[in-house]
Amino acid sequence: MRRKGLENFSNRFSTTLLIINLLILFYHTKAASQIIPGKKYDYEKIDNYVVNHHTSDGKKNCITVLYSSTDCENCILFLRQTLGEIKPDSKITGYVIPDNIASAKKNLGKYKLNYTYYFDREIFNLFEINKRTFLYSRFNGVLNDNPEQIINLANARATTPEIVFQQQDTVLMANDLETRIMPYNAFATINPKMDVAILFRKTKSADVNKSYSVTYLYKNLRDSLKIYTLQERNPDPENLKLIPFKEFGQLAQKNAINFYIIHSLTSYNNAVYCTFTISRLYKDVRQKDNFSILSNAFIAQKEIKSEKDLLDVMCIDTYDHIYFADMFTYQDTVYPMSTWIYSTPDPTGKNTLLTNVNKVEANGGELSFGGKATILLDPNTQTMKMTALDANAPKVRFRKNTFENGNYTYKLQKVMIDDSKNLGTILLTREATPLK
Repeated sequence: MRRKGLENFSNRFSTTLLIINLLILFYHTKAASQIIPGKKYDYEKIDNYVVNHHTSDGKKNCITVLYSSTDCENCILFLRQTLGEIKPDSKITGYVIPDNIASAKKNLGKYKLNYTYYFDREIFNLFEINKRTFLYSRFNGVLNDNPEQIINLANARATTPEIVFQQQDTVLMANDLETRIMPYNAFATINPKMDVAILFRKTKSADVNKSYSVTYLYKNLRDSLKIYTLQERNPDPENLKLIPFKEFGQLAQKNAINFYIIHSLTSYNNAVYCTFTISRLYKDVRQKDNFSILSNAFIAQKEIKSEKDLLDVMCIDTYDHIYFADMFTYQDTVYPMSTWIYSTPDPTGKNTLLTNVNKVEANGGELSFGGKATILLDPNTQTMKMTALDANAPKVRFRKNTFENGNYTYKLQKVMIDDSKNLGTILLTREATPLK
């Protein structure tokens, strides 16, 4: 991103009961043949289409409705009955793919589910759907079109989460939060836009206000020069010259340039991983007072040898190894890390990560989504190597605010009380993890 003159620089979701009872026999007949009598759809292909063209989510438990406005009222009775039996607190994500959004919202809006609508007229001409309405579910990766089973699976999740911790807070935002397990039975919630993380450590208290100790961790550098001199990618080294760190410090402070941003924290056993980007200033030798600001991405790795070491997870200069997360060459194709550095990598071994990458197209050099890459870290050389690629992986960000521990799924959220003061309550809830 180029800027002329640093002073101009600036950073960037009923049918009545009587009618249902009168037509219950008709419903059972329709439910048994809700698609095309004697024929089943290829749900795997349909679901792949929906994920790739609309939801970008191939793992979340959900109910997907393909709603055709050309179907008659009797033909969609099974749909009304099914959705009407699902409890509002089931927390099931509902995706609706209609050929007419207004018609779909008019007919489905009374059922209090968490819907997201994606307009698509063409899908009803594909996969031998023949402009019919139907629904299917995805639970733990299994696709299902049986209405009774869909209802039971959805309602089994209609539970009231147990509050295990709460505390008032004025620091975190209500969104842009991500929570991951840390070593020593701790967990951390990071809020990149606020440059802060919170470290939660279990106490022996049964009081929900004291069941965890809370430590706010702010990003901090003890050796800024170590980070400033990290590896770089300069697209025009002949004309763009990195300015000395001392000069950068003065200009950065004067022009409010954010030197570095920590995007994510995650762990594997006793190793913690951090993704971050740094921004450095380059002087254009061709024109006076013309500067460029270039950003580079990195992944850092730190061995947590004691619980005290967790207090330094926001201090990137204390990490044992820092890897240049730039681009990879795999089977003669270039895969840049690009904006996927803002996602959280998924460690599958001490020195192995899964992360999404982009792809440089052979013709024209345009970027496209490349898939999920397996990245091997070499601590000895502090380099990364791409060893495998899942080109069919969904194009989704690996960020989440839930984590599993024992037989429970935990969720952390901030419930706002006073937006003007950023005052809210941090709530940590848990519920039994569904059997897989």
